[in-house]
Amino acid sequence: MGAADTGPEVPVTVRVAGDRVALGGDGPRAVLAASAARLALEHRLGRVKICPADDCRWASYDSSRDSRARGAR
Repeated sequence: MGAADTGPEVPVTVRVAGDRVALGGDGPRAVLAASAARLALEHRLGRVKICPADDCRWASYDSSRDSRARGAR
């Protein structure tokens, strides 16, 4: 992968029924991508906290009332 490469494509299924939108897909990457898309559409992506350590790839969802927690360390 080059510097401008965004990684592999991950197909996500979008189903619309009236005012409801369902996102999903096959496999863990598709489920993760659909979950991130849902959080973005619901303006809750800011609640995803990513560990600031260079050697850590953990992320978590902050469900606290004030959403001020930092990523795991």
